[in-house]
Amino acid sequence: MNGDAIRLVKACLFPAIMIFISLLLALILAESGIRLFYPQPDPIHWVENDATYGYRVKKNFFQLYRYPRLGYSIEVKTNSLGLRDREFEPSTFTDSDLTRILLVGDSFTFGHGLNTDALFGAQLEHILKEREHQVMTINTGVGGWGTIQQTHFAENHFELFKPDFIVLTFCGNDPHDDLKFKNGLVKGVEGNIVFPGKIFLKDNSHLFRFLLKSFAVIYHNFRLNQRDEQEKLDLQSATSISRSDWQRTTALIQKFSERFRLFNPDGVLLLQATAPENENIRRHLSALHNGDDIIYVDLFDAFAALPTDSLFIPKEGHWSKRAHSISAHHIADRIGALLAGESDPVNK
Repeated sequence: MNGDAIRLVKACLFPAIMIFISLLLALILAESGIRLFYPQPDPIHWVENDATYGYRVKKNFFQLYRYPRLGYSIEVKTNSLGLRDREFEPSTFTDSDLTRILLVGDSFTFGHGLNTDALFGAQLEHILKEREHQVMTINTGVGGWGTIQQTHFAENHFELFKPDFIVLTFCGNDPHDDLKFKNGLVKGVEGNIVFPGKIFLKDNSHLFRFLLKSFAVIYHNFRLNQRDEQEKLDLQSATSISRSDWQRTTALIQKFSERFRLFNPDGVLLLQATAPENENIRRHLSALHNGDDIIYVDLFDAFAALPTDSLFIPKEGHWSKRAHSISAHHIADRIGALLAGESDPVNK
């Protein structure tokens, strides 16, 4: 290589090296700034890939999950069945004197942002026991699962859990999650977009987690701003629920109820919404209510009577302990009345 060629290579290479160094320094400064002034919640480690459901909760797992900006942590502990619940004695699933209540849902049921004693399932069990009912709740919630995965998991475990009641908690993004699952877009822990080093970045970079969250917020706001008057958009999740979505979802819930009744002829499916103030969701779920084997638990009045800020965890978005308490008491009233042989009470 002659001198002119060497000089040309140096002339091209030096600016590229300087740009690379500048970008690297900028990323280091950004990472340091986010860690110092806007630290992100810990990465979620309690899920693993699964051939049947796309992903599921790990068995016998523990993680102390920190919310640095909120100033507190929660304990996520799972049992040998991969549920965020205590360890169950096998005899509890065959005890004819024990009423078993299966909780089906996504992150609201799983209990993001709270410890297990604050969740509606734990409070529900406590309330009914105080009313002298022998009951046990079983929490099968998994964050990000749609109604398909939720009900499929429940059906696959009917023989094990032998539920008498099922509480299905519907979130506005469930139909969207169902479409992703049906179309094979639930790829597991790695997510839809996979590239080398993604898991490492999620585990170790506050900047990367911040950018992922920021993109989600931008998309959320874009969907809110772009909606037209005819679109039924769930403000909580910023996903629209079309007529075909509702046809598919209501048919799925009805079929699930039928299969539950085939397993347990006396079984009752209770429905509740994470956004009970959403009239579109409220109308469609309440239309499934028949006062017999499908009961809609309407939380609208109780939620509407309180400031929204008191019902959701600040900067986190899931139900607060107060919202879980409202849910627990309303469900307890319905189940308690049915256990006492009374007719279904009016929503309180």
